Amino acid sequence: MIESDKLVVNYKDGSVKFSTKESVKGFSNLLKDSGIDPTTVKFSVLDESLTKTLGDMAGIILPLVLMVRFSFGL
Repeated sequence: MIESDKLVVNYKDGSVKFSTKESVKGFSNLLKDSGIDPTTVKFSVLDESLTKTLGDMAGIILPLVLMVRFSFGL
């Protein structure tokens, strides 16, 4: 599983290893550059776009709500 630049690698023997990758390079490209055919590797990419969007929105809206609340004493 790939989450941003974090890798969780599950081996056939059941062992699990953790690693990181370059954030600017895609995992498929990283495999190709290492001489590995990406079609021979099972991997999934965790989509964080909704979580990031909600976090960004909360970072904008929450301070505005707090400013309005304390400005008007609500």
